[in-house]
Amino acid sequence: MIADSTQNVKPMPIKSAKEKTDEAVRSIAKFQTGEIAPISTGFEWLDRHLLGGFLPSTIMTIGGLSNHGKTYLMQKIENSVIDNNTDVVLLRCNWESAVYKLLLRKITQKTDMKMSEVLFNTPHGDNLTVIKDICEQERRDGLYYYEEPVTARQFGDEVAEFLQSNIDKKVMITIDHVGLVKGREKGEIDALFEEMNKLKKNHPYVFFLPLMQLKRDLLDRVGNHPSEAPRQLDFYGSDQLFQLSDLVLAVYNPYKVGATGKYMVFSKFAYQYVDEQFIEEGGGKYNHFIPEGNYFYHMLKSRDIEDMEGFEDVWVEKLFDVRQPEEEEKNPQQVDDTLNDIL
Repeated sequence: MIADSTQNVKPMPIKSAKEKTDEAVRSIAKFQTGEIAPISTGFEWLDRHLLGGFLPSTIMTIGGLSNHGKTYLMQKIENSVIDNNTDVVLLRCNWESAVYKLLLRKITQKTDMKMSEVLFNTPHGDNLTVIKDICEQERRDGLYYYEEPVTARQFGDEVAEFLQSNIDKKVMITIDHVGLVKGREKGEIDALFEEMNKLKKNHPYVFFLPLMQLKRDLLDRVGNHPSEAPRQLDFYGSDQLFQLSDLVLAVYNPYKVGATGKYMVFSKFAYQYVDEQFIEEGGGKYNHFIPEGNYFYHMLKSRDIEDMEGFEDVWVEKLFDVRQPEEEEKNPQQVDDTLNDIL
């Protein structure tokens, strides 16, 4: 029996320009009529770099050193998206932190409690109500976990099935973090971004938020003010990452790694959009940022930015006030009495 040569034949990947242009025009028309709208990140300064928020097929990569706030930022963005968009399905590729720690972080963000208080004390009153509400939100339909790290190929195959089963929904996929992909070679990280790039073309509204660890070489530049800010080469697997991401953001806490008094040096005419509380004027032509108690978000790539002249590549957030040591007022008589006791 002669096999049917038409069986198991994949559709041709090459399509005519007319077909693709018509498809693009229909997509643009959906934005114009309001059928499709950007999904806000919850941060106005980020939305400005994304034409209003997450659009279909967006890949937004966040990089940072360990314990510098990249997961914290990702969670805040996740919370904003799912709290304000009931039609969004969220797939958390949670390859690093345990789920209960993610829940703890969300509770501390929404209450005035510390993690230790949530873990070791029984909540009461308003805090108990808020915690119950958070747990109910986390149980809602449309939230999924993908906890085991896999190879890039397996990720592509399994997420493709997930997207097909949610073809009529908007889908957000977060990855914490891509360095844990099985294989852990630079080539495997590149392959993971290639899989994301393929997946985004096969779903009407999917967007990705992968996290990436920064190299510790960044620490060697602390105090070297002209070059101490994060840059492209500080990202593992930076070639494909930067080519395929629509936006690349580095989160950095310079004070945590020893920067004091001064962070970066720049012209007095630069960063005029940054609140003056974060900037200290230098004696000459240059100013610098104040590192103490502040988080810095460095925008290293923004594909859809409309105003390059007004490109905001640094954003600063106040985390805490650094306590200055109090000077003890000394009584001369007390000093003399102390000396007499010693002598």
